[in-house]
Amino acid sequence: MRRLLWHASGYLQIIRPHLFVLSIPSYLFEFFLIHGRAASAAEIARPMLVLWLIYSFGMVLNDWADWPADQVNFPRRPIPSGRVHPRVALPLSLGLAVLAIAGAASVGPRMQAVALITVLASSAHFGILKDRYRLVGLVEGMTSAISVLTFALFWAAFAPFDRRAGFLFATVFLLNFALDSVGAIRDLDGDAVRNYRSVAVAWGRSAGAYVAFGALLLAAPVAVLLARTSGLVLSAPLLVTVAAFGTACAGLLLYLIKYPTREVAYRLFVAFWVLIATAPGSLYLLGVRGLG
Repeated sequence: MRRLLWHASGYLQIIRPHLFVLSIPSYLFEFFLIHGRAASAAEIARPMLVLWLIYSFGMVLNDWADWPADQVNFPRRPIPSGRVHPRVALPLSLGLAVLAIAGAASVGPRMQAVALITVLASSAHFGILKDRYRLVGLVEGMTSAISVLTFALFWAAFAPFDRRAGFLFATVFLLNFALDSVGAIRDLDGDAVRNYRSVAVAWGRSAGAYVAFGALLLAAPVAVLLARTSGLVLSAPLLVTVAAFGTACAGLLLYLIKYPTREVAYRLFVAFWVLIATAPGSLYLLGVRGLG
């Protein structure tokens, strides 16, 4: 029984359900940008299920592709620890992908098309190309682009893409690029074993910290364009909330620039991810009004 629970904990961990739950407020805010109102459970139930399947597929595939690096960086993760066998992880990820595409088809052809693109892009990046990129920073860039595709997947369930979607996706890309750059600093030792050409591996941890800070700075004006295009009322509570989150993120990255070690990057990655994940939910809960 104890061994069964040990393996079960590995399968639960490998799909990261807690991380998806923390991401839900971001998609609620995205719905708010599209429709200018709060979402009902009935409206978002099927799109959220598809998102969860796509998210789980990506987590399992990434762990399967990265397990040699995780033996160095995260030996307690499900595959390096032996709780999930690599020969099981790959079919599991493919099964989740098939279910996601089928679920997206039940929502509509636009979501199905984006789901298929997301599965193909994730499979190519994590399964084939990640250790073959020659351009420094492309690892972080492609990982961030796949994160953008999850937001495109949700948008596709409700509306055609427009300028608002473009600015939202650009903001998401830059914030995720900053986050993935911090993750690359944390994961440098294992990534070097796998020959991943991240900024941190190619140019050092300090360079990775500066790149992360630069991406965060670039995200600010793009987010302003998103607000203006979406017709958001820039009320005092909204501005204070955005300023508080932005200042906190900038402070974390400035600390990392000063102390670019794996230990600091590990702690700051978690804090930075929580800030990015909770900011949209905070804006959503403010009850922002005035979307066109």
